[in-house]
Amino acid sequence: MKIVVNALASKQGGGQTYIINYLRFASPDIEYVFLVGEFNRAKFENELSGKPNISFYILPQKYKSAIRRTLWEMFALPKLLKKLKADVYFAVNGPTPTRVPDGCRSVTSIRNMLLFDPKGLHYFSFLSPAWFRLLGQRLSIVRELKRYDKVVCISKCSYEAALAVYPGMAEKSRVIYHGLNDSFHAPDKGDFDFGAMGLKLGGFYLYLSVIDFYKAQLEVVREWKTLVGKYDFEYPLVLAGFLTREKYVRQVRELIKELHLENKVLLPGAVDYNHLPAFLNGARAMVFASACECCPNILLEKLSAGKPIFCSNIPPMPEFGGPDVYYFDPYRPGELSQAVIEAERDPEDMRRRGENLAKRAEEFNWRKTIRETERFITE
Repeated sequence: MKIVVNALASKQGGGQTYIINYLRFASPDIEYVFLVGEFNRAKFENELSGKPNISFYILPQKYKSAIRRTLWEMFALPKLLKKLKADVYFAVNGPTPTRVPDGCRSVTSIRNMLLFDPKGLHYFSFLSPAWFRLLGQRLSIVRELKRYDKVVCISKCSYEAALAVYPGMAEKSRVIYHGLNDSFHAPDKGDFDFGAMGLKLGGFYLYLSVIDFYKAQLEVVREWKTLVGKYDFEYPLVLAGFLTREKYVRQVRELIKELHLENKVLLPGAVDYNHLPAFLNGARAMVFASACECCPNILLEKLSAGKPIFCSNIPPMPEFGGPDVYYFDPYRPGELSQAVIEAERDPEDMRRRGENLAKRAEEFNWRKTIRETERFITE
């Protein structure tokens, strides 16, 4: 059995985490070829050690461009699949315009809820390249899903959203949650140099996620202004994550400066994945205000820290967070700040909720996720 996994679009965040753990826990009885690029291979190469059943097919740097990559997937990839004698083609980041050869099963997954969110296009500047790209994907998603033999859904929410536009999904899809690797479950979370960021252990709130329009960091910064100005709140907010959406990052920085929160809201950038367990464990509490997710990897990782979490109430977040999360609407001013102040008045409840969230995190395991995925795509 030979499976070709398209990881070309796995360049940051949850998509990258998924590939790292797929490589880590892939069955040694299956031959794998992962399609990667010069632009993202470094993140995955450490997982190849001692695994002769896994190899990389590496594309040049120029294919970092979405247009060039799409053209390659359309015209060159079918020939490559035939040459490799692939039994399964797994478009792990969503449908690609690839016609698989006879005898090759096609599998994809739904990882982008923007395709089904009625507000999805509003998160991007009108007529921008990102806006046009999302529009094209939305117009073609049903046609693309029909072409695939199987579809992996990573939440019940994404399954139901896809089913609403394409009822044929029911007979060829399966819901398989993402997981957590052992470092998040381990009692010893490791060490982290909080002093280098000007932070104290247990003395800050952490919003760890890609800085992007639909993550609502602007709204969270405004809530911190309320906390500082109205309640004299002592704990700073750390907005840690990839700074790739330059326009939005600039807006966040400008708002912090405008509201005079330079010492209360920090943007340190991305944190090395291997240091995340210790980083999360050092926070007093977590914030997650995303408005659009399929399966929020980072929320699962936050559960493992055993700290209280203030989370968006927009699905699928409650599906993963469960009953012990403090939920709020990120687009209703005052809800987050009020939730934080009320929680801080009951430290025992915060502690209890954190302990329950750590227990909930034990339900999510990458080894289980990858085994279920392999069974589904090969059966």
